Amino acid sequence: MRLACLVASLAKEYGGSTRANLDIVSAIRSFGLSLDLHVVGQTKESFQSTISSDLQAADDRGRNLLYPSTRNNPFGLTKLSSFYQLYNSLKNYDAVILSQFYGMHSVVAWFASRNRKCSLVLIPHGSLTVYHESEKQLRKRLFKLLVGYKILNRVHLIVTTSEMEQADLPRSLRTRSVVIPVPFNHKAWRVAKRSNNPRRILCVGRLTSKKRIDLAILSFATVKLEFPLLKMVIVGDGSRSAKKKILELLTTLNLENEVELRGWLSGEDLKLEYFQNQILLHISENENFSIVVPEALFSGNPVVINDRIGISWLVEKYELGVVIPNLEIETIVAGLRKILTANWDDFREIGPNAVQEELSPQKIALQWQIILEIAIKETTTF
Repeated sequence: MRLACLVASLAKEYGGSTRANLDIVSAIRSFGLSLDLHVVGQTKESFQSTISSDLQAADDRGRNLLYPSTRNNPFGLTKLSSFYQLYNSLKNYDAVILSQFYGMHSVVAWFASRNRKCSLVLIPHGSLTVYHESEKQLRKRLFKLLVGYKILNRVHLIVTTSEMEQADLPRSLRTRSVVIPVPFNHKAWRVAKRSNNPRRILCVGRLTSKKRIDLAILSFATVKLEFPLLKMVIVGDGSRSAKKKILELLTTLNLENEVELRGWLSGEDLKLEYFQNQILLHISENENFSIVVPEALFSGNPVVINDRIGISWLVEKYELGVVIPNLEIETIVAGLRKILTANWDDFREIGPNAVQEELSPQKIALQWQIILEIAIKETTTF
């Protein structure tokens, strides 16, 4: 099989969906399949600093091809030569794994697949769910009217990363969808010495409205009345207005010295942060998977998470924290209180084992091999 994965991501931020894509590529390659990685929208420096060492080597398991971004267009395809280069590369494969739906990279993949019997397998990362379709409606409707519906008609399979994401797809797309979770490459996860600092709350993610960092801070302010030594750390970046709102809220609550804003962390810096003595508080209006949860669990941290996050099933199944049913401060505080008064030894023992069992790269790569073989067979016989 001649396979490719096409990833479009912002140059400045190495977010969860990009990390998930790279973990999928790594798992498929480690299973013995050759898979070329095409990355659109990162600078060369950003790409080299964030891609893991097992993906950097260009060998018989696949090449890494970069289409750099520019200052004015973070998605890189600013010249006809860039379109042509990507198009010529993609038309030589039996199957292309297309990450994210909205973007010019999807259009190029669609054009390339039309000129030969190439199968398109889409990982939408939540972009086709009812929740996300309600955002930026005009832009998305225009994209669909021009090319989007044609691309979706060409897509053979849609791979969702959780049952929650699959259930939230429109009915017309659900029939062509399968669920394959994001693998967790525990061998690349360096175990650090755990800090003996006082317990603290950790939030990881972009500073956007749907992440509800405001509710996390208000919940922290309430639970701190019972646990005065408790601290909070927020890892993530966002717009100036988003950061300004957070700073204003901290000032209003007199928490400037109790909450630390670490900015965007990745790689080893992020891994070391997980090995502090802390709870991951991860609340959001909607997340199709959320890679930060298995990262925290593998590091031995308990998690407080709401049920609109796709990976919440893992926390619930192995009792690795608290899954809350709504985004109300009283509910969040109750979850934090329960963890703060619990024995953390079980979390630190069960968490890593649960992640290795459920998100094994070998097990998930086998699922990918099966669906890719089916997609290619059905495309070539169509």
